[in-house]
Amino acid sequence: MAHVLARGSTVSADALKKAESDKKVAEDKVAKMEAARERTKKKVEEALKQKDEELEAEKKKFVDLELSWAPTAEESEDMGGLKSRAEFAEKIDGLKLGLAEIAEVGFNRAVEQLRLLNPGLKADNIGLSSKIVGGQMVPDSPAEDE
Repeated sequence: MAHVLARGSTVSADALKKAESDKKVAEDKVAKMEAARERTKKKVEEALKQKDEELEAEKKKFVDLELSWAPTAEESEDMGGLKSRAEFAEKIDGLKLGLAEIAEVGFNRAVEQLRLLNPGLKADNIGLSSKIVGGQMVPDSPAEDE
């Protein structure tokens, strides 16, 4: 602008000063915005670094958890195939049912053997959950135990 005035332009000195002042304000504003951008960029980079570290820590926890579920040499092969707590609980429930069935079959076989060896055996109230009360065999109920 100064060179325009030097050539004899009609732009006033006040307008030139105002334009230079506006330019200085704009340059200061740009400098502040660039500084703010750099600060924000550093904050974002620090946050990303922190999240990357957290992610790595979670990955390590996951690997450790997978290793804790890995079968040992003492475990059966079908236990090694379990991948979750839900599968483990389902397996345990199945084993409980299987054991109950085995116990019932064994009890029924024992009763059959007693009947064979004792033809006059009274079979009243004989059952897997029966108990003897006052010299009598009575069916057991869970409410009585409480």
